[in-house]
Amino acid sequence: MSDWHARWQQGRIGFHRADVHPALRAYERRFVGDRPHRVFVPLCGKTVDIPWLVSRGHEVVAVELVDQAVRELHAEHGIDATVTREPPFSVYRSPGLTVYQGDFFALRTEHVGVVDRVWDRASLIALPVDLRRRYAAHLSRLVTAPWAMLLCTIEYDPAVMDGPPFSVAEAEVRDHYRGCRVEILDRRDAIANEPRWRARGHRYWIETTYWIATDGE
Repeated sequence: MSDWHARWQQGRIGFHRADVHPALRAYERRFVGDRPHRVFVPLCGKTVDIPWLVSRGHEVVAVELVDQAVRELHAEHGIDATVTREPPFSVYRSPGLTVYQGDFFALRTEHVGVVDRVWDRASLIALPVDLRRRYAAHLSRLVTAPWAMLLCTIEYDPAVMDGPPFSVAEAEVRDHYRGCRVEILDRRDAIANEPRWRARGHRYWIETTYWIATDGE
């Protein structure tokens, strides 16, 4: 986990987007419909998706390991938060937003509360295979209400590189969430638009957006 602190300190955050993720925009109506939701954003970094969701009337609960990322999220968007130390977390609270700075695996249901939506844009793919199974199991325990998730993954030839980001195949996603309905909303090879990954020898870069839901959603 210390590698993530180093990445932020060194500015090696190529996973960060300056704009709202296109999958979140494209499937906003499917994801949240026309009513407010309580949205959980795991391993959130400083994603602009968070203030975008809050601005649309949703309550967001997020968790991020790296304190620098959490500070930058609030500073860059002018979010005035009350910060309290609630071991093992530092908790940033502002209207419509609660961010737990600390270890995702230390989160409990009492921290997250009742959540009915999950936005996983770059969490599962940030983890090596041994942690992915643990992550998915812990996430499923955290969100106890009927819930639905938008999940974005990538697939590439693992012989070319070892992540992050890590290649996650459809079969693995279905295995992690085998108690849920898993639907592919979009799947495309984006290698033509990824010169950085082509330069590293990738021949394909498959981006997949999943809709994953429990009964009742």
